[in-house]
Amino acid sequence: MRHVWGENEDACLMRDHLLDEPAAFRQIRASLGNHPKARYQFGRVGHVYLSTMSFNLRRRRLFSAASRFLFTIARLTLSGRDVLSREFWRGVKAEHVTDSL
Repeated sequence: MRHVWGENEDACLMRDHLLDEPAAFRQIRASLGNHPKARYQFGRVGHVYLSTMSFNLRRRRLFSAASRFLFTIARLTLSGRDVLSREFWRGVKAEHVTDSL
């Protein structure tokens, strides 16, 4: 079963469980650091949060969806000027391998 972002339900469920882990947001942020491809990866993380927000809305899990939305806003804020880069938006919009994280 596929949804709006083109990913299957199992992949979304796995991502959602990973994002529920304590300190997941902080650990993701720390792992990106100053990596040369960080702009693209920041966009990719935004994509993951948006897709899990959509996943939770479809299941009427409003608190989880709101949480993912707030983390998306935080991710955008922490990305700073990177949000203006073409690489960031390529990461948000890119087609990724189905069933991958």
